[in-house]
Amino acid sequence: MATPEERLKLDQKLKDSAKRVSSIRDAQIEYVKVGMKNAQDFYYKLSLLCGGTISLSITFVGYLSSSQNIISFIWILFASWFCLFISMLGSLYRNYFHGNYLHFQMQKRFTESKAEQEKIAIETIEKAPETVFNSYDGIENLLSAAKQRRGVYKESAKYNASKEKIYDFLWVNSMRLAHLGFILGMILTILFTGLNLSKI
Repeated sequence: MATPEERLKLDQKLKDSAKRVSSIRDAQIEYVKVGMKNAQDFYYKLSLLCGGTISLSITFVGYLSSSQNIISFIWILFASWFCLFISMLGSLYRNYFHGNYLHFQMQKRFTESKAEQEKIAIETIEKAPETVFNSYDGIENLLSAAKQRRGVYKESAKYNASKEKIYDFLWVNSMRLAHLGFILGMILTILFTGLNLSKI
């Protein structure tokens, strides 16, 4: 049987655990609102810029062709289109991968905190069941249900952690492709334009 002091400590741990779950959930919601919007806007604009650059370079090639000039170093232009297209794909899929990464990260943190909450609840039921019920009737059922819930939360946390790792890899590498493709694509486009400016 737990002493009154122990019961107070266990009760406080239960309250602190519930408060922690709530605060984590609130912080996650705020992060999603602000962080995702800013990042999505940036990569959406980057994909538009890549598409616009490809369109303008096609127009430039059309102009050179109509003036019956021989286009020099056309392979540079094709390489720039490839890089810009890769950047477009990376930018668009980055937003998709990041959304999934955040989802599984939040789910992992939430289920981990719920598993911890159930652990504290089990500890409280075992040490001071009178803080939960006025009588001992149903304590075993309550304890069994809490252990079962904790097991489910722990398995869910493992699943979400594995998914988080996958989408973290895809998210980070799609950003790298977006940045690298854009930089190389712009350099090659400018180089091609410079090499053919004398034919305008």
